[in-house]
Amino acid sequence: MPDPREVPNYGPTQAARYLRMNVSTLRTWFFGRKYETAAGRSLFEPLIRPASEGPRLLSFNNLIEAHMLLALRRVHDVPMSAVREAVGVAAERLGVARLFLLDSLETAFGEVFIEHYGRVVHLRRTQQIALRDYFEAHLQRVTLDELSAPKEFFPFLRASTVFHGENGDRPISINPRLGFGQPVVAGTGVQTAVITERVNAGEDEESVASDYGMTRAQVRAAIVFEEAA
Repeated sequence: MPDPREVPNYGPTQAARYLRMNVSTLRTWFFGRKYETAAGRSLFEPLIRPASEGPRLLSFNNLIEAHMLLALRRVHDVPMSAVREAVGVAAERLGVARLFLLDSLETAFGEVFIEHYGRVVHLRRTQQIALRDYFEAHLQRVTLDELSAPKEFFPFLRASTVFHGENGDRPISINPRLGFGQPVVAGTGVQTAVITERVNAGEDEESVASDYGMTRAQVRAAIVFEEAA
């Protein structure tokens, strides 16, 4: 039986909504991009291996990988060439094939992302501190199983929360073994899209909350997540 964390399940646009990021950037990271140069057309090679190239689909683990790469890109505009170099360093020096998965990051973070990037892009001490803080904030959005592999992802509720690097509450979760891997209200199997559809159909928040045994705050969080995505 295939690992549900590796099953192709999310289109690029859908994944970008959940991650609060630009879909063109996400496509480039996973599928590469052709671009024009003075010497002719060139190709930006993918940084992360997607679950499926045809059709273009990402897995739960791909979501985690993009989520962690975003931590690096948001705190400091590190050139993609430096990111690619760090991936190579992790593979050669540490034997880490998928650097942006949590079990890899927790062991390779100091050596690759702080030490290596500090040299490559000349990070100041304060930038290194900020980078570590953003990584911690992103790490806290993911829970691990007994094998230290990603188990559940708690996406940021709003894009503004992401850019402020705040942890905040974790009212929404994505679990590949729950709700077909779609966003649900944390601690339940109720999809956020279902709640939003019912409210848009005319039901009041209190009734929806009562039907699912939720608080109104949980219903409101589901609505905010769907409408802010």
